[in-house]
Amino acid sequence: MKRVTLLILGAVVCLAAGMLLQWRLHASLMEASAKPSGLERTAALDAGTYTVAALGRLEPEGEVTDIGAGSGTPDRLERLLVAEGSHVEAGQELAYLESYGPRVAERDYVAAQLAEAKARFASESSYWEAQIEEAKIAVDSLDRLQPLDLDAQKSTLRLREVEFTHAERELKRFTDLKQSDASTQQEIDQQTLLLHRSREGLNTVRLLLQRLKTSQQLDLSRAKTQLAAAQAALARARDVQPVESLTKNLRLAEERLKLSIIRSPCAGEVLKIRTFPGEAVGAKPILRMGRTDAMMAVAEVYYTDIHRVKPGQKAIVTSPALPNSLTGTVTQVGSLIAKNDVLGIDPTADVDARVIEVRIRLDPNPFAPRLVHLQVNVQILGEAEPTR
Repeated sequence: MKRVTLLILGAVVCLAAGMLLQWRLHASLMEASAKPSGLERTAALDAGTYTVAALGRLEPEGEVTDIGAGSGTPDRLERLLVAEGSHVEAGQELAYLESYGPRVAERDYVAAQLAEAKARFASESSYWEAQIEEAKIAVDSLDRLQPLDLDAQKSTLRLREVEFTHAERELKRFTDLKQSDASTQQEIDQQTLLLHRSREGLNTVRLLLQRLKTSQQLDLSRAKTQLAAAQAALARARDVQPVESLTKNLRLAEERLKLSIIRSPCAGEVLKIRTFPGEAVGAKPILRMGRTDAMMAVAEVYYTDIHRVKPGQKAIVTSPALPNSLTGTVTQVGSLIAKNDVLGIDPTADVDARVIEVRIRLDPNPFAPRLVHLQVNVQILGEAEPTR
């Protein structure tokens, strides 16, 4: 039993020693890759430069973007239009949700209702606009013709008044002549009849004139009422037909339809498909994408070295996964101190380091876009401080 225990202890010790040796070997390789070559160190010393070394990672410019459904309602992915590695443009359709079909039908239904409402509105509007035009013509006609009718009737009244005055004078003349036997009773009777007829005709014309005035007022009032009624009917037709509300419903249906289509917010490359057709969409993104045509190296510089880093400095990026070192230029120096996200494999390294992110735009190369989130070693080159 003691022998078995010793054997087990020996195996554990050997395994631990092997793992420690492997870690040390890998750490040595990482340290060697993080240091410039002998030729680079000689050139740096001759030029009077210094190097700030840091761990970092590769990522697309603008970071990796998670593309989701953007809707709180339960839904499923119906169809994917892209695959991993696809290059897409801004606004390009990436996927359809299962709600796409029903929302298309909803939009078409509201659009049909709106078209019918517009057709009814146009028909009724045309009818009542014609009625309004007819009423306006009637009012205008009365405004123009009524004064003429009144003038004609007044002329007739003046003529009747002249005739009546003449008949009175004639009757008086015949009466005066009868006293001298110059006229007969028959002539006086005939003239009396003419005077009576003239008086009745004058009264008739006066009554007709009064009737005409009253009739014209009533006709004008009726025409104006018909015009107002036609205008009110047109306004009612506009209110009854729900054109405005259906227009808003159509816009709402179109916005709901947009939620069922997943579009690319920017140009880039599809890096990873996270959700496949038939799966539910929710908090998990459908895919991840980024601008791999412009790659960045994000270096986590220890805060005591950050004062040596400035935008415009050159940088060298290395990794065992890269066949050649990458070059770039510092574009942004962060101002937030945080714990490092990129951890080395050395078990004795400080896991609670305080670092500041420095973003480096890499020069074009064919390797970086294929290794997004690769852990790399970064050397930022700068001019050495003058000796005192």
